[in-house]
Parts: sequence; structure tokens; C-alpha cells
Amino acid sequence: MRENAKCVNCLAVERHRLMWLYLRERTDLMTRPQRVLHFAPETGIEARLRLIPTLEYQSADLEPGRAMIQADITDTGLPDRSYDAIICSDVLEHVPDDAAALRELLRLLRPNGWAYLRTPIDVNRATTYEDWSITSRAGRLAAFGQEDHVRFYGRDFPARVRSAGFELFEDNYALQLSPALVRRYGLVPQVIYIAHRPG
Repeated sequence: MRENAKCVNCLAVERHRLMWLYLRERTDLMTRPQRVLHFAPETGIEARLRLIPTLEYQSADLEPGRAMIQADITDTGLPDRSYDAIICSDVLEHVPDDAAALRELLRLLRPNGWAYLRTPIDVNRATTYEDWSITSRAGRLAAFGQEDHVRFYGRDFPARVRSAGFELFEDNYALQLSPALVRRYGLVPQVIYIAHRPG
């Protein structure tokens, strides 16, 4: 664990704080009525979003009891074009068929809808590293940085998202914030990907 990374009150780490700031400051998620689906919801983010009266909020997770809906991100069974926004942070690196997951996100979004995507990326890799012979927790930790990850994305991540049919916006949001705000929230630079379903 990085020193002082986790808030002792809400248990948020850097990526959670950055997500909340981004959703609040760079999207209309909190200012107009819309339906949002949140995969593998972060506890603090979910609690805040559920308090926003203009949102029709739903959370989903593969594991029973961890969200409002139990669903496989590659095949949710939810209706086509039923959400204005989707939050999917630190999920795709866990999913064996991430291409199917991205196609499902596209299917679920209404025209001009968007998805907040975040995943660990090794910028030193040109292409995503996958090795399906690695199945042990120790092996995956060594290869992918975490026991339950199945890949390490490289610089080709945007191309993988676009191949599902999305238009993609890459935002180095943390680099645009003041040093004082970065210190206050304990942020680290990381690219945020906003995937749009064409209208």
C-alpha cells in the first residue's frame, strides 16, 4: 500500500478521489436527470451517487450481494440503450473477454451516452500483455501486478476501446489541477478515458 494513499474516513484511494472530482467537475452526471450504471462500485462513490436526487442509479457486480444487480459485464441481460452513463473503473483488467465487455457497454448506452473507463496501464508496453497459461494467484501477481488480474494493458488500450465501436476521449485531468488541489486530495497523474457511443 502506498503511504498515506487511503483516507482513514471513507477508505478512498487516489483513483477514487480523482474519479469523484472528474465526475463532479467535468461531466453533467450531477446536474441533470439521467440513468447511470456503475460496475463493481466503489463504496464511497456509490454512497455519494445514490444521494443525488436527479440520478436513477444502479450498481452491478458479478459477485452476489456486492451491488444492486448481479450481472456479468460481458452479458448483463439488461435492455439495449438503457443508460446515459456507465462507470467502469478498474474492472476490465479482471475480465477474460474484455472485448465482449466493451461491446456490452456500448450496447447498454443510449446514443451519445458515455462510459468512464479506468484501468492500470503500463505505458512502457506498446501492446497489452496477456498469458492464459498463467492461472495461479502468485503467477498473476508477478505478471500482472495483482492476483486477480488477467492482463496488463499497454499503450494499445485506446485502440481496444475504439475497436468496440466507441469514440474515445483521453483526459490527463490530474495534470490540469493546481498543485495545491493535487496535494489536498493526494492525487497521482493518470489518464481518464471517456468512451462515447456515437449518436
